[in-house]
Amino acid sequence: MTRETHYRPWLCHHCGVVLDTVGVVRGADAVPGPGDVAVCIGCGTPSRLDGAVWRPLRADEIAALSTANRRDILDHQMALAAARARGAIRDRSRDGGHA
Repeated sequence: MTRETHYRPWLCHHCGVVLDTVGVVRGADAVPGPGDVAVCIGCGTPSRLDGAVWRPLRADEIAALSTANRRDILDHQMALAAARARGAIRDRSRDGGHA
């Protein structure tokens, strides 16, 4: 079971999805703290908890993450892209292949 922590709603800085919950991937008893990273469920953009505010990670911060953390982010982004592609293929099959 994933432990979820709720926050005051914020917008993803990339796609504009409203976010208000963070689930912990590792260590089910953990609660996100300053410096922890979350990934947008809409687009996969990583954000860091800075005080009480989630902000987008800078390129140097992403580079400084562990290989496992960068792989987790990339896996999430690839899963989102695959889901969007499946949806686009399904949508095209419904309209007879016309855009």
